[in-house]
Amino acid sequence: MKSDVNCIDITGADVNEGSAISTLSSMLGVEMKNVMVLGDSETDASMFEVTGVSAAMANGGPQVIRMARHIAPSNNEHGVVTAVQRFVSGEYHP
Repeated sequence: MKSDVNCIDITGADVNEGSAISTLSSMLGVEMKNVMVLGDSETDASMFEVTGVSAAMANGGPQVIRMARHIAPSNNEHGVVTAVQRFVSGEYHP
């Protein structure tokens, strides 16, 4: 999977960020509908498919922005902090 212009991620066929999030939420006893993920590249698609809330960073690639349920401000505009605040306040919902 190409994660950036100069980066390629190589993993096993059944290993991705979505499977990691699923495993972690199961271990912690958290329902997937109550999990928010943030992403900015195609490699984040698997997380968006399994969680209740997905947010793309505004500076993310167009494909990721189309896949996300919510769009957070860019990384340069404190997008992660803003997204977490919106999730906690209930503004970002499944």
